Amino acid sequence: MQELIQALVAKAGVTEEQAKKSIATVKEFIQAKLPPMMHGVIDNFLGSATAHADDVVDATEKKEEDFISKAKNAASQAGDKIEDFAADAKDKATELAKQAGDKMGEWAGKAEDMAEDAIDKLKGMFNGDKKEEEKK
Repeated sequence: MQELIQALVAKAGVTEEQAKKSIATVKEFIQAKLPPMMHGVIDNFLGSATAHADDVVDATEKKEEDFISKAKNAASQAGDKIEDFAADAKDKATELAKQAGDKMGEWAGKAEDMAEDAIDKLKGMFNGDKKEEEKK
């Protein structure tokens, strides 16, 4: 059977795995066209190559499924972590904005108090001069 695989590789320019898959496909096609009592002859003739090819195909498909499953799982976990990070960042930004607003309110109150004190002092300075002039 290895001869047939090597012939396909050489003449069709395919890989050994592709040749084995091709043989398995041809085997299935021929068996579908023949009565069941003839399947044994086909199995005996192509059996060793196709059995190995089926194993290779099954193993490859399983590895592909495992990889896809792992990739989906990793993507899902990454998405969850990103959502958690975004929620935490939003909460922290909200708290920071609240604290900044509170501080600005405090500073505005202090500025207002200082401005009122300054105005009172200025009024006292100017009103004091008017009172002295009025006394004269």
